[in-house]
Amino acid sequence: MSHNYHSQIKLVAFAFAAVMTLAVNGSMLLHFDDLAQASPANTVTLPTVTVYGRQA
Repeated sequence: MSHNYHSQIKLVAFAFAAVMTLAVNGSMLLHFDDLAQASPANTVTLPTVTVYGRQA
């Protein structure tokens, strides 16, 4: 009996990527929700990310 391990590996990798995406997005949503509820004003200041790149 021949097993197709390549397809199984691809399926496991896809499932892992899907779970990690949900975990990261869920944690970010919870973090933003906590910030929104803790803020007494109508505006919330979120941490920013600065991306540096070379100009082509």
